[in-house]
Amino acid sequence: MSEYTPGPWKIALPKKHVSPDQKEDRLIYAKINGKTYHVGETYQYRNHDFKSCDGVSLANARLIVAAPELLEACKAIMKQAVNMAELLELDASESVWAHIADCSDVIAKAE
Repeated sequence: MSEYTPGPWKIALPKKHVSPDQKEDRLIYAKINGKTYHVGETYQYRNHDFKSCDGVSLANARLIVAAPELLEACKAIMKQAVNMAELLELDASESVWAHIADCSDVIAKAE
């Protein structure tokens, strides 16, 4: 798998909207060595009744923008958890190992 665009990532409003329905759309970008790279975008969410759900696009954009930092934090926490579990000689039945496995799965999914 290829590497993701390094962070930090930022959120921006599009410069123009084609229609009023796009007022909640967000762009996600990264600046690397002074150049701006388009990483992704989120769109205004509409529920099953096609009613606008204000704020969902921004909430999604915030989560996406945090993804690189969340991944690095998860790796660091998992490493510390493994070290502590081994140091304390916790057996496989301890719940910490289940959490470590969950973190490992999420990291693999992201990478």
